[in-house]
Amino acid sequence: MDDSTKQCPECGAEYYAHIEECGNCHVKLLSSKDIAEGRIDVNSLSALTCIMEGPIDRLKEIAHGLDTAGFETRILNAKSDDGADCCDSGGCGSDTFGIYLSQGVAEKARLIARDLQNRMYPEIAEMEEQISKGNCPACGHNIEFALAECPDCGLYIGA
Repeated sequence: MDDSTKQCPECGAEYYAHIEECGNCHVKLLSSKDIAEGRIDVNSLSALTCIMEGPIDRLKEIAHGLDTAGFETRILNAKSDDGADCCDSGGCGSDTFGIYLSQGVAEKARLIARDLQNRMYPEIAEMEEQISKGNCPACGHNIEFALAECPDCGLYIGA
């Protein structure tokens, strides 16, 4: 693709540069520069993917860091219209949101978001490490991965 063409972010069809909308998908076409920089039409939600979920306050800080790094992000409720979980880890509640961005830059952005979260919220990384070792993050009791709560202190860990 060169500067004389545009591409549909959904189906990948190429068009002449003067065309503004994909004839099949009816979404705004992107230039080669837009695609190289990971820009998307933020009105085309099917071109977005969730890279991280959590409380909105935490996600706003992480999304700001991603925006500063040159990514175009959106924070949306992490449930789809049919109520299914949108993010990789699942289990989204109604007060859980997700950071969404272009599928083409999702993996790179996911790594940066994870690094930002670990620097801003080191306690989350410590908690995840304890759980991965099979220990309750609150009391250190050895837990089985199938348990939803710690049998020693009663902390809800999740199913």
